[in-house]
Amino acid sequence: MTNYTITKHNALIKASYRLSTMEMRIVLYGLSLLNPTTDEFPIQYKIDVKKFASFFKLDHNWLYQELKSCILDKFWEREFSYIDEKNKVVKNRWLIQVAYKDDEALLEIAYNPMIKHLLQNMKANFTSYNIARIISMKSAYAIRFYEICIMELKKNWQNKTDAEKIRKAITFRIRIDVLRHTLELADKYKVFRDFKTRVLDKIQLEINKHSDINIKYEVIKRGRVPYEIAFSINKKLAMFERNESEKEKFEMSSQLDLELSKTKDKGVKSLSKSLNILMKNLSKNKNN
Repeated sequence: MTNYTITKHNALIKASYRLSTMEMRIVLYGLSLLNPTTDEFPIQYKIDVKKFASFFKLDHNWLYQELKSCILDKFWEREFSYIDEKNKVVKNRWLIQVAYKDDEALLEIAYNPMIKHLLQNMKANFTSYNIARIISMKSAYAIRFYEICIMELKKNWQNKTDAEKIRKAITFRIRIDVLRHTLELADKYKVFRDFKTRVLDKIQLEINKHSDINIKYEVIKRGRVPYEIAFSINKKLAMFERNESEKEKFEMSSQLDLELSKTKDKGVKSLSKSLNILMKNLSKNKNN
């Protein structure tokens, strides 16, 4: 299940929302079922509890009740806000319907069709990554910040050679108040020391341990007050040298980004054909 690609509009990656780790997993599980190159948007889908457990390496024995509680008590009410192409603030809910049947351990959720344009047929300003990169992460903040890092990497990778993409670190800065807003932590961990220990350090630890990138950060102050964070990111070269399957996943993700960007000129049908060829080639390499 780890050859699935998550694709999101950058506006959704930068959106302001807060989800628990389990809620993030529900979102990612749903996105993994989407084909970002087609018009078909499966608004409603069933959560297969055993597959979900296998997907995220969880014990499935009590997972149905945990998922049901998470969806009904939390995720059902969740919303997010983002800035659209006209610079308007847009607020949306993730879900429009939930259905369940306890004696069959059945869970069905329906995504809001108003968010379809943030997940499918995007012509520009999108980011994709392999879900294997975040499966082992325990922190929702780490998952979200990984997406931000990959977004910044892909922006910086334009007109770069493959060698430069892998070997050269990139840097970017985020104001602390902007990062708090993105993670919806404006009213939590108000003392910066707590924010650093409970959020920044945990993000760095999990991303460096579990993903295909390493990050470092430096706190930039204005006077004595922490103002922004300077992040440095680089791909883990040793991973590619050690593991050919990881290299294939990296190349697959990069090629998918390239093919998605060609939709302006070639159209969705051509892109779907290219994607099918890529998936077949990956499967052949895996079997050889």
